[in-house]
Amino acid sequence: MPKGVEVQVLSRALMMCMRKIVTYSKVILLNGAIVVIAFGAALFLEWFDAALSFSSYYSPTSLSLGVATLIIGCVFRFWASLTFYENNVEVLSLKSQEVFLQKGPYRFTRNPLYIGITAIFFGAVLMVGTVTGIIFSLVLFFFWQLYLIFYEEKDLEKKFGDGYRKYRNSVPRWF
Repeated sequence: MPKGVEVQVLSRALMMCMRKIVTYSKVILLNGAIVVIAFGAALFLEWFDAALSFSSYYSPTSLSLGVATLIIGCVFRFWASLTFYENNVEVLSLKSQEVFLQKGPYRFTRNPLYIGITAIFFGAVLMVGTVTGIIFSLVLFFFWQLYLIFYEEKDLEKKFGDGYRKYRNSVPRWF
């Protein structure tokens, strides 16, 4: 193989490797920040428990369930974020996406990012043992439900038509 070709092959391999490193770094930083924010919110809500005279339900069981729920949430968030970044789609966006993805976790659920963020927050709440956190988790889930039904799904149906309707009918919103 001529030296010029070897350099080109090596250069392409290095660029692919660098893209992967950047992509994984973005996934870890974004979702790591979400975990930190979830714990900050759970600890803040613990203060409300004290102000409202709610007793903490913290126990080894709630800690174990919280860790398991948080890990499941992180898996969903990491996998969905990685799928987005690998397809040049923004993860943080206040509007529905311009790209219709049906791979990765999107084969099993239409909303793995929302499942992930809700599970991360709920896991943190269980680990801290805050009653108001449980209530807030239910409010958060209800908010996602309304947002998806009344905004995002309608927008995706307008953008992608029959393809999205077929996908919506075959893949569950949550599980």
